[in-house]
Amino acid sequence: MATNLVASVEAVHFRVGDSIRELGGSNSGYVGLELKYGW
Repeated sequence: MATNLVASVEAVHFRVGDSIRELGGSNSGYVGLELKYGW
């Protein structure tokens, strides 16, 4: 990769507690990809 290109990958999983689950909430997750280029 060039010195002025930055790449980032992330995977996140949120686990809700009982109080949020009682209100209708649920676990969730996502995967993100980010590319930054500077000149």
